Amino acid sequence: MVAAMATLALATPARGQEKIRVLAIGQVFPAECPLPHWFPTDPLFELTLIPTDVDTISGFTGDEARRYVRQYFPRTREDVGKYEFFMYPDGNLRPLTNVQVSYLTDVILTGGRSGFTTMGGGLYSPEGNIWYTWLGTTLAELLPVNMDPTMKRPNSQFSIKVTRDDPPVLSMFEPLGIERVVGYHFTTLFEKLGSTVWAIVKPVSFYKTDTPWLVSIDQGKGNFWAIADDIDHGWWWYMQHPLIYNNPYSFDVLVNIILYARGRDLPKDIEIVHKAREEFRNFKDRRIALLSILEFVEKFGGHMGKIDKMLEELDGVRDEAEDEYLAQNFEAAFDLLKKAEDMNTEARVEAMKLQDQALFYVYLTEWLAVTGTLLVSGSVLYALMIRRAMFREVVLTRGR
Repeated sequence: MVAAMATLALATPARGQEKIRVLAIGQVFPAECPLPHWFPTDPLFELTLIPTDVDTISGFTGDEARRYVRQYFPRTREDVGKYEFFMYPDGNLRPLTNVQVSYLTDVILTGGRSGFTTMGGGLYSPEGNIWYTWLGTTLAELLPVNMDPTMKRPNSQFSIKVTRDDPPVLSMFEPLGIERVVGYHFTTLFEKLGSTVWAIVKPVSFYKTDTPWLVSIDQGKGNFWAIADDIDHGWWWYMQHPLIYNNPYSFDVLVNIILYARGRDLPKDIEIVHKAREEFRNFKDRRIALLSILEFVEKFGGHMGKIDKMLEELDGVRDEAEDEYLAQNFEAAFDLLKKAEDMNTEARVEAMKLQDQALFYVYLTEWLAVTGTLLVSGSVLYALMIRRAMFREVVLTRGR
């Protein structure tokens, strides 16, 4: 668990956009949250996770949460300000000190940073397990919605209706069917005066139909965002509701929110960007599979020189794709990643050849052992069962 909480980062980009540093506090273990699955394969982001809440993991105590906070929370206000985007998925604030909460508030108000929280989990009403950890805090004052005790979370499926077309944070996904995606669990939200509603909930029931789904508000030099559901639920991720999950663009939606919140340019062609992100993720999976084969071959003394060179070239192409991606040349990045896929296939074929060579003597030894055993047992069987007919039966003679 501790290893999973370390900063998930890739190499500093050589050119193009700077990385966006994201700090996520709350329910962030990989078994309960998509963030550690999404961000590490995207070259644009650097993610740090601080777990303070769990749903399904047993044995997680308040003392353990405070230990994670001590280990991973930035030490000073200046260190907190090095992050640009703060996420609170089921963001239990109880393990944080008042000073730490004040840092998180100040970097938004005076440092121009951005916050994002989920309202569909434990923050949905006073009945939720994290409601009172936010109530009365300076962070709660930054929320784009009021912490109204009448907020409810009906157990209802829903879809969304995009209400703001420009800028196209969400509207670029309308032709891709974003309004047909089905989610589960949402909270009735009461937006504050001056906030912006980007989309509303359309429940599959009789319940209120105009509650905001995504809402934002400018606070001081920064901004704060909130969604009516939770990112571990069906609209965003498959884990909690695998039967209804049907949104391949969930991470792309989140990235658009982050880009706009941070004043970055939104992508012009979201489909090619989506494909590039998928290829970065596939590259990682294919590389892990290739390394597992090489590790197996190395244990049997296989010569790795040629494969090591191929891996070096493969990583070089991946680095070029990163640079193109960060420079927003997404089509070029996608083409390079497809080239890397072909190179990976070639390297895997070579690795399988090495595996066969390395295992040849293993197979030969096994064959000789089996054959030897067969010959010995056959000889014994022949001597005992076949040739026994040549022996005369022992008879007794009468004594005189």
